[in-house]
Amino acid sequence: MSDTPVTAVIRTKKAVVFDLFHTLTSVESSWGDNLPSTSEFLGVDRNAWNEQLLARSRERLTGLKTEPAAIIGDMALAIDPTIPDALIRAAAEARTARFAAAVIDIPAEAVAALEALKAQGKLLGLVTNADVMEIAAWEQSSIRHLFDSTVVSCRVGLVKPEREIYELALRELGVSAAEAVFVGDGGSGELQGARDVGMTAIMMAGIIRKLWPDQIEARRGQADFVIERLSELVDGTKGDDQGVGAEAGFVLFDWGNTLMVDFPEHEGPMSSWPRVEAVTHARETLEQVRALGWGTALATNAGDSVETDIRAALARVELDPLIDRVFCSREVAHNKPSPEFFAFIKKALALPDEDLVMVGDDFQKDIKGATRCGIRAVWFRPGRWPGAPAARPTAHERAPAGESQSGAPPAPQSGAEWRTIADLLELPGVLQTWRDRI
Repeated sequence: MSDTPVTAVIRTKKAVVFDLFHTLTSVESSWGDNLPSTSEFLGVDRNAWNEQLLARSRERLTGLKTEPAAIIGDMALAIDPTIPDALIRAAAEARTARFAAAVIDIPAEAVAALEALKAQGKLLGLVTNADVMEIAAWEQSSIRHLFDSTVVSCRVGLVKPEREIYELALRELGVSAAEAVFVGDGGSGELQGARDVGMTAIMMAGIIRKLWPDQIEARRGQADFVIERLSELVDGTKGDDQGVGAEAGFVLFDWGNTLMVDFPEHEGPMSSWPRVEAVTHARETLEQVRALGWGTALATNAGDSVETDIRAALARVELDPLIDRVFCSREVAHNKPSPEFFAFIKKALALPDEDLVMVGDDFQKDIKGATRCGIRAVWFRPGRWPGAPAARPTAHERAPAGESQSGAPPAPQSGAEWRTIADLLELPGVLQTWRDRI
């Protein structure tokens, strides 16, 4: 696994080639949790159905069979020969509709990432394993026009991870394998297939982490890079229509009691708490910070959550679209205030110290940890310290013997500059002041 920032690699490539299902869109999320899968529709065991999908995958995925009812019927009757023809036809229609929803209604983050890559001048390719039902609605897709090459297995008689299907896409794009990256969830051995051809392989783990988390480790071993969200492919780009470039740098926000209220009576991932609440002015502040050209990231010690959990909680208070990156201790493998935690973030963002700002309510973990690593910081103290100074005290202003004014923690004795705010809406002004001095 490479330590080079994925955006740095993207910048060196001419083309980005994507998988479709579970990379750009998810059949499960578009279909809805309460609607039946094909196996449920037919009333057959799901594991038996999945075995049939795999056993008969090549003939349907290469287009040897193109009649939807025949495709479903062969698999269904192999499990239960008594299934009536009418139910098989209905299941085929339902499956076609199910995949149509996923192909037509592409998530906003995927659309934004593709558009941002196009804006950078990248050629875009699509290589997907799909049968006629799964790809029937492609002509209606909101992203179809963004691709310079579209290779669908049932239309070309090739499937991933066969070498020829990648080579076909590369020829259509007019680039060599070394000039392209492949982005996919790793199903069907597609990442190793891309690497075998000579492409850089990037695993998009976010969707399958929700569906099949037990498959993450096996698949990541075939990837050169692993990302959780498509927005990570683009410098400072968030996967929605509000995304902005991070021309000014990145602001790192603590999570609990900085952006969202940490209710001590609740345990486990915040995404599952019965009650969640944004800190006052959190949304307005994030919007203003992004409008100033800063990227936004979460830097949290939350031990109960991975990124998908954190984003699910943020989404409940409509903050998720305003956060570009998430760095949590479980995935960083270090905690604030350790230098390793902040070093990981600096390397991931590929930014110098002066382009980073840490914002948090915990003096030791957020402020002291960041400033000792050379990162400027803003201490968020909402009404708890009325006498807080507006800036880091000078030597003659500091209280003696480790004490501090108004009983607050002492300022760091060395390191980067810091400020104190009582309302998040003060943050944009602090950032603008620092920028004006550069």
